[in-house]
Amino acid sequence: MVASSVRDILQQNRKPGRDAETVEILRTHFDAVLVHGDPAFIRLEDSFPLASEIADQVIYTGLVAPDPPQPVTEGWDIIVSAGGGAVGGALIRAAALARKRLSPDLRWCLIAGPNLPAPEYDAIAADLV
Repeated sequence: MVASSVRDILQQNRKPGRDAETVEILRTHFDAVLVHGDPAFIRLEDSFPLASEIADQVIYTGLVAPDPPQPVTEGWDIIVSAGGGAVGGALIRAAALARKRLSPDLRWCLIAGPNLPAPEYDAIAADLV
């Protein structure tokens, strides 16, 4: 078996007669046309006007793509960010207090920001342990 492989959405051809030439080549030299797409989404005839002339050769493969990424198993349940941190101390302190009152199973990420004054950061950090 000799097969051609094409995308599901073809570019419009600007050369007159090119579609007919393509059909002739496919009919003469190929047994099948593998269309990488889902006909429920878009069909070959939506972008190739002479698709009906090769309909008996068309085989839809579905979408060809890598496997989807694995779901993230690690992450945060609650993220609190104080932006740059210059005036974020009260927010971070409130979040630290809330952390103590909520479920210990929740995973927290407190982002103080680079401009939170060091003594304030140290006091909050000491209170978290």
